[in-house]
Amino acid sequence: MQKLIILITLCLIFGCTKEPVDYRKKYTGSWFFKVEREEHNTKYIGYHLSDSLEFVGLIELASNTKEIRIKYTPDDEITAEIDEKGNFIFPKDTRMSSGVFESALKVNIIRNSGGQGGGIYHEISGSK
Repeated sequence: MQKLIILITLCLIFGCTKEPVDYRKKYTGSWFFKVEREEHNTKYIGYHLSDSLEFVGLIELASNTKEIRIKYTPDDEITAEIDEKGNFIFPKDTRMSSGVFESALKVNIIRNSGGQGGGIYHEISGSK
C-alpha cells in the first residue's frame, strides 16, 4: 500500500508537466504603425528622403524561439529578439537601434543604422 502511494505521488509530480507559455504571442497580430523616416546617401549623386507614413502591419513569431518579425511599412521589416519584459535585443549590425513594448498593445522602436556616407533613421510607434 505504501509503495502504491509513493508511485501515485511520483506520477503526479513528474507526470504533469505544463507547457511553457511563449511570452511573444501576446505581441503578435495586426498593428497600426506611424513611422517617421529619414534616409540619406552622400555617395555619388546622393539623396535625402524625409517622410512620414501610417501602415497596418504585422508582428509575427520568427523562427528563433526569442525573435519576432515586425513588418511596419510595405517595404521595411525588423527581426529582433525580445526578452520577457518586452525589451528589444537587436543584432550587432543594428546596434544603434532600440525598442520596447510598453504593453501588449503599444510598441516604440528607433531603427538607426548606417555609415560611410549613408544611413537610415526610422521612428516607429505602433498600437494594436
